[in-house]
Amino acid sequence: MPKKASYLPSGQRFFNFIFKTLVQLGRIPGAHLLRAPGRKSGKMYITPIFVLKLDGQRWLVAGFKNSDWVKNIRASGWGELVHDRQVERVKFIEETSAERASLLREFVRRAPGANRGYTISPNASLEEYEAIVPEHPIFRILEA
Repeated sequence: MPKKASYLPSGQRFFNFIFKTLVQLGRIPGAHLLRAPGRKSGKMYITPIFVLKLDGQRWLVAGFKNSDWVKNIRASGWGELVHDRQVERVKFIEETSAERASLLREFVRRAPGANRGYTISPNASLEEYEAIVPEHPIFRILEA
């Protein structure tokens, strides 16, 4: 039986390839590379991401709930963030609090190009964000 690939919108894999290349070259301020072990293979996979920094905390916010990186860090609980050629091993805790909607709104407002995976305006109300937050997992980043 063939494996079912994770759903990504048309063109997203190509966009990720271009984005990852630009991040590796240091051309996108605030962008990081996430290296996380595959949930079945253990092989390290690299995904370009933005880290939300807010009130002394760091967060990963997913554009798509079924992204492979989301499944991988849920399974492993850890990964590595690469920024400016510095590698930091971190662990991830999935956020389940009522704070998620405000974190999602702040992320969409701050992250350049983040709107690609979101179906909401940066200026939408908190109630509108609460309606879509189940589609966008959020992980707190902690030092490993």
